[in-house]
Amino acid sequence: MTAEMAEINEFFEQQRTKRVDNLLFRTPHTSPLALWKLDLLHTIDLGLTKHCLELLFNMLDEKKYRSVKQWSGKEYRNAAAIMLAVLEAVMTVYPPDGPAQEDMYEASRNFISALNNFTLMARQRSHTLPPDQVFDNDYRAMWDGERDPDPHSSVSYMQTYLAAFHEWKYVFLKYRASKTVTSDATAYSKRMFLDLPDEDFDGMTPAEKKEKKRVHKEGRKAAYVDYLERHSSYNMPKVYMMVHFADIIHMYGALPQFSTSIIELLHQPLNLAYDRSNKVDAMDQTLRFAGWKDAMSVSVANLLHHCKNADISEDVLAEIRLWLDLFDNKKAKLAAARLNRDRMKPKKASAERKAQKLAQEEENKELVRELRKEYGIIVPDDEDSDSDSEEDDAEQDASDDIIQLTTIPPSSHEASFRERLLEPGRLLRGRMLTIQNDEGDIRWREYMAPYPRRSSPD
Repeated sequence: MTAEMAEINEFFEQQRTKRVDNLLFRTPHTSPLALWKLDLLHTIDLGLTKHCLELLFNMLDEKKYRSVKQWSGKEYRNAAAIMLAVLEAVMTVYPPDGPAQEDMYEASRNFISALNNFTLMARQRSHTLPPDQVFDNDYRAMWDGERDPDPHSSVSYMQTYLAAFHEWKYVFLKYRASKTVTSDATAYSKRMFLDLPDEDFDGMTPAEKKEKKRVHKEGRKAAYVDYLERHSSYNMPKVYMMVHFADIIHMYGALPQFSTSIIELLHQPLNLAYDRSNKVDAMDQTLRFAGWKDAMSVSVANLLHHCKNADISEDVLAEIRLWLDLFDNKKAKLAAARLNRDRMKPKKASAERKAQKLAQEEENKELVRELRKEYGIIVPDDEDSDSDSEEDDAEQDASDDIIQLTTIPPSSHEASFRERLLEPGRLLRGRMLTIQNDEGDIRWREYMAPYPRRSSPD
C-alpha cells in the first residue's frame, strides 16, 4: 500500500466512513461532483435531519415524551428549527443520571447545533469568498474547528460547522449499529465478563454481593458500548456529500436553486389522478384524468366568461359560483357553505321536530295514566304520578279502594293466559309495580301486562 493510499484510508477512518471504489469514481477525465448537483430536500431535510431525529429518538427512547407521525420535508425543516430547544427542554425535565450521561447530553447538543448551523449556511442564497483565495484542500483544512471562521467568507463558516459535526457525531455511533453488530456486541460483552459463579459470593455480606454484581453489570455494559462504537460507522452517502457542499457552491453557486422542493408541488396532480384510478391500469387512467381536468377547466372558464358578459342576476351568478365551487377567497367560500347549510337544514325544521317529540311524549304519558286508572295500578315514586294536584289525590284515594278488591292470579299461571294479556300493557314494561294478589303484596321487577280484573270473594 502506497503512502497516498494509507493517508486516504486514515482520512476515511477519522471520518468514521469507508472508502468506496466503483466505476463512478474511477471514470477518467470527470469528477463525480460535476455529474449531479446536491439536493437540499433529499440530502438535508429528508436525509441528515431525518436521520438525526431518528438517532435522537433512539437516545431518548426511554423518556416519556415521544409522539411521532408521518413526516414530510416541510415538517423536517420545522423540526430542525426547534430540535435543539426541545432537546434542552427534555434534558431539563429529565436530568441526566450521572456524569457519563451528562457528557452524552452535552455532546448531543453540540452535534445538533453543528448540524443546524451547517443546514442554515447551506440554505443561504448568496455566499462570499475572498477574491484572491483558491478553494482547495489546503483552504478546506484551515477550518478544522480549532480556529475561528473568516468573517469575510461564508464558506469558512460552513466548513467550521462541518468539522464540529464530525467531531461530536461519535455520541450517536452506538445507535448506528446494525443488527449483526448488535448481536456480536452482546456476545463480546458476555465473553469479556462471564457470569459470576456462586463460589465468588462465598463469605460476602448482602451489600458486598450487590456491589459486586453492580460492578460486573457496568463492566459488561461498557464492553458492549465500546464494541458498538468501534464497529459502527457513518458510512452513508448523505454524510459523505456534506464534504462537497462547499465545492459545489464554489463551482455552481448557491444550492437552493438546485433543490427539488421547487417541483414537489407538481407531484400533487399526479397523486390525485392516481388516487382516482383503480390502481390496475393506472397509467392510462391518469392520463385520461389529466385530460378531463384540462377540459373541465376550459369549460368552467368559458362559463364564467359567459356569466360575466351576459345579463344575469346576482342570485343566479351566486348559484353558479356555488355549484362550481369558485370563490374569490376562503372567507367567501365559508360564507356560501354556511348559507347552503341553512337552506338545506332550516332552523324551524329543528323546532318542529322538537315539538313533535314533546307531543308524542305527552300522548304516551296520557295513555299510561289512562291504563293505570282503568286497571287500578299504583306506581310509587313515578315522575308521571298525578299526586301533585288535589283532584288527582282524590282519584288516587278512590283507586286504592279498587285495588283492595282486586285479585291477581298466582304467579304460576299458564302461558296461554299470558297470550291473552292486553296489548297496551307494553307501555309499562320495565316499571316497578306494587300489586296486591291472593298471596299478599308482591313487587314485580318487570311489568309484562295487566291481568284482567276479577271480583274478589265476599
